[in-house]
Amino acid sequence: MSNTWGMTSDPADDWRKRAACKDEDPELFFNEGLGYLSQAKTDAAKEVCRRCPVTDQCLAWALAIGDDWAVCGGTTPAERRGYRNRRERVLAEQFPPVPELTQELPGVKDRPRRPGPKKKTHCVNGHSFEGANIYIDCRGFQACRACHADRSRARRAVDREAKRAEASHVR
Repeated sequence: MSNTWGMTSDPADDWRKRAACKDEDPELFFNEGLGYLSQAKTDAAKEVCRRCPVTDQCLAWALAIGDDWAVCGGTTPAERRGYRNRRERVLAEQFPPVPELTQELPGVKDRPRRPGPKKKTHCVNGHSFEGANIYIDCRGFQACRACHADRSRARRAVDREAKRAEASHVR
């Protein structure tokens, strides 16, 4: 049994635990630039996907949620958009809409709707969840790019300090 995020009801059987990318830097899979450097980053991310045992599940998950930000299942967001567009065209050709089912049903618009759950608009640090500042991490959770960048900068600063301290002890 699987839920909408691709996770099975048994957490021990979750495909993400077998993914090759789980120990990689997540920034490798998010490509924001254009040109040679971004292509090199994309190629490196796809190389991780090539050695991954769960590429099919990852690709199915990315197509199901409509991920348009990261390299998933060995494909870029542009490649997945192409898959979706082709799939929609083929389905529209094979299954044209039934006219009597596409008409408005009487009284449907008049019914009051229940309000859905409130959508998060900001992360815990106050960064806006809009546009390019949001991504779905490898566990399927909504995450803030600005917070991730801050954590990465802090982690690199700590690493630099540790290397300096190690170098001063060696002398």
